[in-house]
Amino acid sequence: VTGSDANVAKAVQEGMIGPGASAMLSGLSNKGTAFNKIFGQALSTLKALQTVAEGSAEVVNIVEDREGVWSDYVKRRSELLLLLRDRWDIVKLNARHATGRTVRIHAKG
Repeated sequence: VTGSDANVAKAVQEGMIGPGASAMLSGLSNKGTAFNKIFGQALSTLKALQTVAEGSAEVVNIVEDREGVWSDYVKRRSELLLLLRDRWDIVKLNARHATGRTVRIHAKG
């Protein structure tokens, strides 16, 4: 998803973001990233979360388009899920800025 005027207008119309968002599309962040790029990333995340919220799946995987998964991903994810308590909402695998409880699974073999 790009942070174009049309995509932001559609997101406002769908109630995903507030009407003032379109005024923030131009310019750069303090780190030099274009605001429309940041908005595109945020809209992509919001759309993914909306799809999850509206769906009936008990567990979902959201993988960034710039990421890949290891060949044993399904096996290792299953091991992780067994280690977690029943009360969790989101598990961040290999997050850059992780918060909350960290669970490490070491490869066997």
